[in-house]
Amino acid sequence: MNNWMKETTRYGKINDYDFSITGGTENTQHFTSARYSKTEGVFYGVDFESYQIRSNIDHKVSDKLNMGVNMSAYHSMTNDVAMQNLYFVDPAFAGLAINSWTPVRNEDGTYNYDIPEWSNTNPRGTAADDEQWEIQNRFSPQANLTWEPIQNLKLKTNNGLEYTDTEGRRYWSPEANLGEATLQVTRAKFAQFTSSNTASYLAILGDHSVNVLAGAEFLDNQDNYYYVYSPDVDGEIPYPNTSPSAEDDADYVESRYTMASFFGILDYNYASKYYLRASLRQDGSSKFGANYRWGTFYSVGVSWSMHKENFLQGVQPINLMKIRASYGVSGNDDIGTYEQYGIYQPIEYNGISGMGPLQPANPDLTWENNKGINIALDFGLFNKVNGSVEWYTRTTTDMLLDVPLSHTTGFTSIRKNIGSMKNSGVEFLINYNVINTEVEWNIGFNIAANRSEILDLALEEGEFINPDNTRMIYREGEQLLSYYLYDYAGVNPVNGEALWYDESGKITNNYNNARREILGSPEPKYMGGFSTDVSYKGISLAANFSYKTGNDVLIEELHYLCSDGYWFDKNQVNTQLDYWKEPGDITRNPIPLPYNTTQSNAYRNPRWMFNGSYLRIKNITLSYTLPQAIVSKVKMSNLRIYASAVNLYTWHDVDFYDPERGEEGMGFGIYPMTKSMIVGLDLTF
Repeated sequence: MNNWMKETTRYGKINDYDFSITGGTENTQHFTSARYSKTEGVFYGVDFESYQIRSNIDHKVSDKLNMGVNMSAYHSMTNDVAMQNLYFVDPAFAGLAINSWTPVRNEDGTYNYDIPEWSNTNPRGTAADDEQWEIQNRFSPQANLTWEPIQNLKLKTNNGLEYTDTEGRRYWSPEANLGEATLQVTRAKFAQFTSSNTASYLAILGDHSVNVLAGAEFLDNQDNYYYVYSPDVDGEIPYPNTSPSAEDDADYVESRYTMASFFGILDYNYASKYYLRASLRQDGSSKFGANYRWGTFYSVGVSWSMHKENFLQGVQPINLMKIRASYGVSGNDDIGTYEQYGIYQPIEYNGISGMGPLQPANPDLTWENNKGINIALDFGLFNKVNGSVEWYTRTTTDMLLDVPLSHTTGFTSIRKNIGSMKNSGVEFLINYNVINTEVEWNIGFNIAANRSEILDLALEEGEFINPDNTRMIYREGEQLLSYYLYDYAGVNPVNGEALWYDESGKITNNYNNARREILGSPEPKYMGGFSTDVSYKGISLAANFSYKTGNDVLIEELHYLCSDGYWFDKNQVNTQLDYWKEPGDITRNPIPLPYNTTQSNAYRNPRWMFNGSYLRIKNITLSYTLPQAIVSKVKMSNLRIYASAVNLYTWHDVDFYDPERGEEGMGFGIYPMTKSMIVGLDLTF
C-alpha cells in the first residue's frame, strides 16, 4: 500500500543570507545590501532561488542641492508543478485521490505511469521528468534631485524605471506523457517609467506652521508577451524547432497604458495641538474612454492633541489623547488596459483565417469612486498602555464590474460602471507594558470588524451571478461576497437519498428542482491578532497569534473526494465512511452509488461549506543577544542568535489542510500553508 501524499511531499528547506554595509562622509552617505535566498518546497518539483542587490547613494552637492541614486537588481529561478487547479499532475489533489494500492514506481525503479484511474498521470513522476520553470530578471534604477533655492522652498524630482524580463518553459516529457513530448515557451517584458515632481514651501509664524506642496506625476507602462506551443517535439532535442511547423501555435500580446496626476497638499499645524491636512488631485488614465479619463479627487483631515490642552495637563494617567477625523474621495482604475474598446482577435473558420470580435466596446467606462469617512481616538495611559480605536465607512460608486450579457450578443459579459456598495467597520488596537524592570513584558491585541453591503446594482433584477465565479452572486442588500448554492436538506433516513429544498420550500429528491440561495460568505465578522514578548538580559521570547471568525469556506475538492460513488474507483476521504446503510440511519453522507448520477455531490453545494474560523500560532521566536562587553572584543556591535517557528499550529474545524482559502474562500488544489522551523544569526560590525 502506498501513501501518495507522503510520496509527493517532503520536508522543505529555506536558506536566507543577508549582507549590508553603510558608510560615508559628511556630504556623502551610501548603503549597499545583498541577499541570497533558496527555498525547497514541500512538494517535489517546487523550489525557488533568488539573488538581489540594492545600493543607495545620497550626496550633498551644496547647501542648496542634494542628489540621490538608488539601484536594485534581481534575478530568480522558479521551478514549479501545476497547482491551484484540477490538473491530474497537481500533487495536492492527486496525492489524496490516487488509490493506495497503485504503485508509485515500477520494479526497475522507474516511475509508474500505468494509472488508469488517474489518466495515466503520476504526480511524483511528472515532478521529476517534466519541466516547469521561470527565470526573472529585474532592474530598477532611480534618481532624485532636491534643490532649495531659498530657505523653506524645496523643489524635488524623482524619476525611476522598472524593467522586468521573464522567460518560462513548460515541457511535457515523453516519459510522463505516453511517449509524446510537448513544449510551451513564453517570454514577457515589462517596463514602467515613473516621474514625480514637487514643489513645497514651509512657513512658520509663531505657533502657526503651514506647508504647501504642489506636484505632478507621470507613469508610462508597457509590456509584451509571447508564447509558442510546440506539440510533438523531439524528446532528445526538446526545442520549438524540432516540432513540425504546421503543428506549432503561437500568440503575441502587447499593451501600454499611461497615467498623469496633478495634485496639491496643504498641511496646517497650530501649537502642535491642532492639525489640518487638505489635498486635491486630478488623475487621468488611458484605461478609460476619451471623454471620461480624468477624475477629480480630494480629502480633508483634522486632528486634535487633547493631552496638550491645559485642562488635561494635570491629569497624570493620560499621556496621549488625540482625536482624528477625515473625509476623502479616491479613484480606482484597476482594470485591463483596453476594456473601453471593442477588441478583435484572430480566428480560423473552415480553414480560412480572419478576425472576430472578442470584447464589446464601452466608451463610457470611467473611474470607480470611493468616498470614505474615518473617526479615531489615539490614547496612552499610565505610561504603560497605548492604543487606538477607529470607525470608518466607505461608499464605492460606479463600481467596475463584469455584467453578464445575453449569449445572443456573441459575448458573455461587458465591463461597466454600475451600482454602489458600502463598507463600514471598527478597528481596535491596544498594547500594554506589563513589566518594565530587568524583566520586560509586553502584550498586544487588535481586532477589526468590517461589514460590506451592496447598495445598488443599477439592474432591473437587482442581482447577477458572478460570471467568473458562478458560486457567488451580487445582490442588493447583501454582502459583496456571498455564496449562491443549491439548498441541501440532508440525507433521507428512510432510503439514504440526498434531499433538497425546492423553490416553494418543500423537500425534493431531484437536484434539478433544488432552489439556489445565499447560504454563506467568506467575509469574516472579526479578524485580528494578539502578541506577547518577554525579555531578560538579552534573552527574548516573542509569540504572535492571528485569528479570523464568522466566515465560511468552500472545500470543493470534496466534490471528488467525497463523491457518494461518483468516483468510486478512486481514493476518497475518510469522512465518506459516514454514509447511509439502513433505514433509520442519520448520517453525514447519502448512500453511495457507482458512477453516482443523482448529483448529490454537485458543485455549488453547501455540503462542502465549513465554518472558516481559526486561531493560528503565527510565529514564536526565541532569541539571545550577546552582551556588548563580549561582542566588542571581537570587533562587533551586535550578535543575535534566534530560532523561530512559523505557522506552528492552527485550531479550526475545516475538514481539510488549512482554513485559509483566499479572499473568496475557495479554490482547487491550493498549495497548503506550511510550517517552518528557522534558525538564524544576525551579525553587525
